[in-house]
Amino acid sequence: GLDSVIFDGNSLGLSLALRQTFMKEKSGLEVSKLTGNFWMDSTSLHIPGLVLHTPNSYVNLKADMDLSAISAPSAGQLSVRLLAELGKQDILTFAGGLPPAFVQSYPNAPVIARVSADGNMDTLALHTVEARLANAFDLKASGELQNLTDSLRMGGQANITLQTHKLDFIKTLAGGGEGMNDIALPPMRLQGKASMKGQQYKADLSLSESKGKALLQATFDAKRMAYQAKMNIQDWQLRHFLPKDSLGLLS
Repeated sequence: GLDSVIFDGNSLGLSLALRQTFMKEKSGLEVSKLTGNFWMDSTSLHIPGLVLHTPNSYVNLKADMDLSAISAPSAGQLSVRLLAELGKQDILTFAGGLPPAFVQSYPNAPVIARVSADGNMDTLALHTVEARLANAFDLKASGELQNLTDSLRMGGQANITLQTHKLDFIKTLAGGGEGMNDIALPPMRLQGKASMKGQQYKADLSLSESKGKALLQATFDAKRMAYQAKMNIQDWQLRHFLPKDSLGLLS
């Protein structure tokens, strides 16, 4: 329910306080509690704290935004801080249509996510983008986006680090079968940089596993459907991926 609604006619301001809100969709998504404060006037929007609970998840959002921050050209600023714990059941509900074997094998643990961003539609700095699924993966990224309202000039750069752990549940997306049981997914680390400008994309990535390393430098021009790629593989241990296959003797 609403705790209070206040309208200030002088400043064209609106203040809203949510005491408790709940809903349940036919899809299975259920919001058990939504609380927080929200206020805006003719120039800005403020969410000092909005907290959402489902039976499986938790989301906490804080945001401040000048309304001019989403215009072109952008004059104002926006700031967003997001902290979330996304439960297995809610993730599977949103994804929908996943193989039963994947649903069963997906870890029964929440994805913990954190996002911190400041800027506007001309330049948006992504200070922190993190996602973690216990015993499965840790993802950390940061970067910058430019010209978000212009599809032809949109650009961005990102620094990415991904550490994987136990990812065997992903193999069920390939249909399972005895062949997939012969494939192993050891812990790996991916790090590097990725960028885009308009329809041009670049990546400079490093993937390491044990003592092995694969280096990839690639560019892709979506307008011309042209690409270039260079890969250098050193000390890659195939037996770590194919422990039951004779190919695993190669490195």
